[in-house]
Amino acid sequence: MLMKFLTFCMEHEKHPGEYKAYEEITFSEYLKTQKLTPNLQHFVLYSIAMTPKSTSSTLDGLKAIKNFLHCLGRYGNTPFLFPLYGQGELPQCFCRMCAVFGGIYCLRHSVQCLVVDKESRK
Repeated sequence: MLMKFLTFCMEHEKHPGEYKAYEEITFSEYLKTQKLTPNLQHFVLYSIAMTPKSTSSTLDGLKAIKNFLHCLGRYGNTPFLFPLYGQGELPQCFCRMCAVFGGIYCLRHSVQCLVVDKESRK
């Protein structure tokens, strides 16, 4: 069931009728309708989609999984940098990701605060 679900996530935009009825519920509720075991639901939610359980919409979850699956093979046969390249690659990865999305990466500075939008919680 997992491969069938992941394959659907890669092509979900081509089949909007299959998830249209679930747009109003959270992604975690949507996973319960997909015949995945509770362990697989947990794995998909936190290890693949990496979305907050209570707030992510079904469409956001499907897009997150598609994004994750597109990244496979970019750094090797796995999306996990640490086991392949060591801890030094983690800050570099976040630095590059920050630059790609227009952020500023500051070295040798600690976090003073986080600004979160109350409505979107982002």
